[in-house]
Amino acid sequence: MRFKKQLNRGQIAVILALILPVLLGSMALGTDIAILYFNWVQMQKAADAAVLAGANYLPGDPSQAQTVANNNAMTNGIAQSEIVSTIVASDDMSITMTVNRNVNYYFAKALGLTTGGVGTAATAGIQSNTPTSRGLMPVGLPCSTGNCDYTVGQQYVLKAPKTTGSWGQLGPGNWAPLALGGNGAAVYRQNLELGYVGQLNIGQDVSTETGQITGPTQQGLAGRISLGQTIYPSANPASPSPYDPRLVVVPMVDFSGSNGESSVPIVNFALMFIDAVTGNNASIDAYYLGTLPSSDTSSTSQQNFGLLTPILLK
Repeated sequence: MRFKKQLNRGQIAVILALILPVLLGSMALGTDIAILYFNWVQMQKAADAAVLAGANYLPGDPSQAQTVANNNAMTNGIAQSEIVSTIVASDDMSITMTVNRNVNYYFAKALGLTTGGVGTAATAGIQSNTPTSRGLMPVGLPCSTGNCDYTVGQQYVLKAPKTTGSWGQLGPGNWAPLALGGNGAAVYRQNLELGYVGQLNIGQDVSTETGQITGPTQQGLAGRISLGQTIYPSANPASPSPYDPRLVVVPMVDFSGSNGESSVPIVNFALMFIDAVTGNNASIDAYYLGTLPSSDTSSTSQQNFGLLTPILLK
């Protein structure tokens, strides 16, 4: 009986000796693969954020787009030596970053493995607002009988208080903001930042947004104006780039019947260049560049117009 027990123990020892390397290898593989995966996730997030940041400068400044992407990647944990390439496409409409990292193994060193490579890539491009919107602002340019004669190249004040000598209050509670796609300050601010993406036509009624909505006006246009000044520092209203985010379409609206939250008709669409937001009431200084031909309000001839939005492509 004692001999049989010793034999069993010897068999177990042999079996353990045989399977122990397999167990160690499996543990090493699982642990080190988890480490590789963790690094890949972090690198992918950093690369995605980097190309999105860089795409903000396309197509006007591809060199700056590369610089911003690289700096953003390094801020988010990618070493400069790990950036394999940052390439802007030949049409300046997208940017791709490729990164690679050597990750040290821990348990796999027992099997003679020291490091493993982790690589990833990310691409971001820019898309325009829909052809029917093209940067449409949620602020109306007053256009009613006797008040629709604007001079090309002249600066006008949108959403103006009475003290400016411009229009002032257009009706009880109305200073020109419009509720496009929904009511509320958050929707209004987003429409200022990105341009309203719905379809509007001449003769269509739109709702007014009451009040001056000062904070959202300042916040919504600050980034748009700053980005335009950064990418196109020498731009002027006389000949702006079609990609300048300060170049917008403003609905020309008849506010004559407005009273509180009202429905007012669109008379036409004006092309304007936003210069600044000023004063305690957040008035919008903008240059009038003329009206859009009626065919342009529904055509795709100017689909790359106004503010372009960076999106991840892959």
